Amino acid sequence: MNSAETAYLFRHALLRDAAYHLHLPSSRARLHALALAVLEDAFGGRPEEMPPLEVSPDEASRPLPCDAVAAELAGHARLALAAPGEDAARLVAAQKLYLRRGAAWADRNFRGETAGRLWEELAGLLEGDSRGAALCRAANAAQHIGRLGAAALLYERAVALHRAGGNAALEAVALGNLAGMHQRSGRAAEAERDYDRTLALLRAKGDRRGEGKILGNVAMLWQESGDAARAAALFDEALAIHRECGNRSSESTVLGNRASFHKRIGRAEDAERGFAEALALARELKDRRHEGSLLSNLANLFQETGRTELAQRTREQAIALIRETGQRRTEGMALLSQANLHREAGQLEPAFRLARQALGISRELGDRRTEGVALGNLAGLHEESGRLAEAMSGYEVAIAIHREFGNKRFEGNHLCSSALTLLALGRADEARARWNEGAEILRAAGELRDLESALDYMQVACRAAGVAPFRD
Repeated sequence: MNSAETAYLFRHALLRDAAYHLHLPSSRARLHALALAVLEDAFGGRPEEMPPLEVSPDEASRPLPCDAVAAELAGHARLALAAPGEDAARLVAAQKLYLRRGAAWADRNFRGETAGRLWEELAGLLEGDSRGAALCRAANAAQHIGRLGAAALLYERAVALHRAGGNAALEAVALGNLAGMHQRSGRAAEAERDYDRTLALLRAKGDRRGEGKILGNVAMLWQESGDAARAAALFDEALAIHRECGNRSSESTVLGNRASFHKRIGRAEDAERGFAEALALARELKDRRHEGSLLSNLANLFQETGRTELAQRTREQAIALIRETGQRRTEGMALLSQANLHREAGQLEPAFRLARQALGISRELGDRRTEGVALGNLAGLHEESGRLAEAMSGYEVAIAIHREFGNKRFEGNHLCSSALTLLALGRADEARARWNEGAEILRAAGELRDLESALDYMQVACRAAGVAPFRD
């Protein structure tokens, strides 16, 4: 488009706004009331009122043609409130109804930013448990697009509302989600505390379904802390509860998480079988978000077991699904895995490109934990490109972030990797001390497969540098 056309469009946008603001506020409000009435008539009239949000999951509501324009209808209802003679209570009810339908439509269509904004706007019009339920849905939307800090704050507000209202069931839902945000942010102590509180609430209510969900999350917490035996027992317990309750969606989630656990402890056949079961369930349930995440993890397994072409094809499928469903944080992690695949094949240019994209996503989302992983991966690429000073600088920042968030696995990995960079720089004594520190962290965290892989690299590097191998 040339500059003349751009100017034409710009002037007309200004004219439109100027014409709108030439009307008196009361006239504008009447026009919005008219627009609301015309649009409602065009879409078959106003839908019936829905039960309170805290007792009626929107997933069960019947989709309607008006849902795609519900956010616009809510806006007209809000702006019509200043119109003289209009029924304010009826307009506020319309605003709440359309905000709710619009937010649920945005959720179904993977438009996380829009969903979160509409749920928060709705929460501002509600009170008590209904407000808490809307805040939880806003937090869910923020979580799906990787905004973990915003999600945690929204869950905290919901917990406070439900606790003040004495609704233990809803408090448990919000508190369990808050614990999950602590866990993803590397705050293990806070996560364990809030999971314990959640389990106490659920068990007091006899809520087996909720208990199964939380036990699956606690299993992942123990996995991350290196307690493999405890994690395995909790995964099995959670899976048994989901099957007892017929909770197919949560069963798929736990199967996938347990498969990732099996991959980490070297049980590749069990992991592949678990991913296949989880994928079959996710596809049966048409859960495209979970399917994308599972495909990404399965691609990592194929990569680790030497099936490079299959790993690449599977991850391409995963990234397409992850982008379709708006999971920015998961997309960043999948891009890092794809970058590692290119790095292993000696294809440094695409590896750099993908790792930088992942770093950009993590910074866009304020996801410091993944930012640390991306910086460490980029440091490794700098090392392989011969830019040792840049590599060392990147490792130092990455390790500091891992320590800030308690990410022991990557702290140990990147300490060992930076030891190899120090060795290449001729600083063997510093390299040996750093290697031993990283190896101890990996051993304490139960990351023995990562330690074995790092040891292989170290032995090659020591031979190349003509120094004795470090302590294994």
